[in-house]
Amino acid sequence: MDDSYKFQSLHPTTTSQMSEASRVLASTLVEFATAAFEGFEELSSEDKWQLIKHFHKPFHIYDSCYRSNIAFPGKFTRHFNSYTSFLDVEHLEQFVRSSPENAHFDDAVRMSRFHLETNVRPCRIAMERFDPSEQEFLAMLGIQFWTIESLSVSDEIFELAARYRSAVLRDLRKFYAQTGITEYGARIGELFCLNNLLSAKVESNKRNFEVFRLLDIFNDDSFVYSMQK
Repeated sequence: MDDSYKFQSLHPTTTSQMSEASRVLASTLVEFATAAFEGFEELSSEDKWQLIKHFHKPFHIYDSCYRSNIAFPGKFTRHFNSYTSFLDVEHLEQFVRSSPENAHFDDAVRMSRFHLETNVRPCRIAMERFDPSEQEFLAMLGIQFWTIESLSVSDEIFELAARYRSAVLRDLRKFYAQTGITEYGARIGELFCLNNLLSAKVESNKRNFEVFRLLDIFNDDSFVYSMQK
């Protein structure tokens, strides 16, 4: 994985930086899906956006956990909010002060701390425990991108999703065979358990963002909030 961020200046995030990072990530994911999945580019604009929006928060959580464990070992409440900015408990007051002036400061700090402790910490610990190789991490992303049972899309897209999930698992088995891992069933089971945990935290994150909106940390029209709906 690209770890050039380690040689750049890492800094605490602000709410405006989070929104801008969300926009950049959305554009990047379109490029990723176009390059990684043949047939994606031929989908309608509406279907492509459904897939990108559905994958946006899972990718952020997966990527943040993976990179944070490298950049911030042992600091399990710290996570990336963009390529080079992060959030942690000691920076919460600074983060909340960067939000709109009418933010409910004390409640916002308290809710942000709750989010770091109940969402970020368990995800970071679970990712560290599994310790995926680069190939396993990419497989997790591929499987998650095409886990679309909750979307209202055509049968054609559901069939495409099933084909790609099967292809990812075939490639993962080949990787295990090439590296001499013959009893890989348990490892794949652990991978799916981690995927399930992170997916559950995606839903929890959405609920937390609704609270953040009510506390005026984010405006109704902010891009980062709109991607949680």
